[in-house]
Amino acid sequence: MSNSGFDVIKIIGLTASDITFTSDGKDLILTSPSGNTLTVLHHLTNANSFIDEVRFSDGTVLTKADIRELVTVSIDGTAADETLVGSDTRDILDGKGGDDLLIGLDGDDTYIWGLNSGSDTVQNWEAGHDGNDIVKVVGIVPADVQLIVEGRDLVMLSSTGESLRILNHVADSHSAINSIEFADGTVWGQEYISENALHLQSGSMNNDVLIGESNPDLLIGKAGDDLLLGKSGNDVLEGNAGNDTLIGGSGNDLIIGGANDDIMFGRSIEGAIDLLEVNTFSWRESDKGDVGNPDVDVIADFRLGHDLINLKDLLVGENADNLDMYLNIYSSESDTYIEINSTGNLSTLRSEQIIKLQNVDLSGSAYNLEALYSSIIIDE
Repeated sequence: MSNSGFDVIKIIGLTASDITFTSDGKDLILTSPSGNTLTVLHHLTNANSFIDEVRFSDGTVLTKADIRELVTVSIDGTAADETLVGSDTRDILDGKGGDDLLIGLDGDDTYIWGLNSGSDTVQNWEAGHDGNDIVKVVGIVPADVQLIVEGRDLVMLSSTGESLRILNHVADSHSAINSIEFADGTVWGQEYISENALHLQSGSMNNDVLIGESNPDLLIGKAGDDLLLGKSGNDVLEGNAGNDTLIGGSGNDLIIGGANDDIMFGRSIEGAIDLLEVNTFSWRESDKGDVGNPDVDVIADFRLGHDLINLKDLLVGENADNLDMYLNIYSSESDTYIEINSTGNLSTLRSEQIIKLQNVDLSGSAYNLEALYSSIIIDE
């Protein structure tokens, strides 16, 4: 072929909708419904190798521009850390293993990420505002993916610790992805992402004050005696080390005190109570103290029958039939205390963690004690 001629492919017995146009980055590949292929070498990389038209027996004619709009370029990485650069057509970029940088450029691009993909970064770009750029998640279910806004970027964090960072998703509409699609058919559009992504604020090693906004927040106190205030939105507050005060505010919040002695409020200190609001107070293995020197955390506004206490990441080997080996629940004055031994040795060893439910009095009420047990989340 030469760039001075006019080269045509004629297809008989098939229509344009029957043909799939793909590329490996340099060659054009036409695939029929039966799986037969026609490969045009170097169509995308060499002007002398371009096909000018594809003509069908029903009269349909696809020009070079039409073909360029239809072609999908598949670019795959390896297990190494790599940079994959797409074209200004429709690309599918899959870094495979390793921590990769995926650059989509213009066109409707699809980024593949999921189990064993590593921690990848997407640099997306759409010249106009009518593109359709997608993240396809493979091998990970929606419940195991957390959306986090970190500065200008959107970060997808999986339960395996792998992540996908979309650069400038929040700051620049040209760089934003349009949707996140899962293998089970779940689709998170831009509205869902905006409403559910947690906006990250991280503290320092000092005593910090972190205040959320109306959107969902992720407040991480790190070390120091911190004050974390979630305000409105469904927030996640994590105190970590230090004697922290965590106030969820309105919304259904997840509150994790962390190590040392913390004070936790599911709601704002002042204001009306939303009867539909459910807050979850959570403890992990690293949050407890030592046998005989337990951490003492206070939940200042626990609502029996509404709020939850999540101990499944703290207790080891527990089930509904042996909880008395892990927990000792008693009331003193107007408060309720939960003594905890994470390994089920409460009868022979002392507690490592104490949870104080302020102004929750269970004395003389078997119903209230049963309701409290129903509020405790364990692994079964």
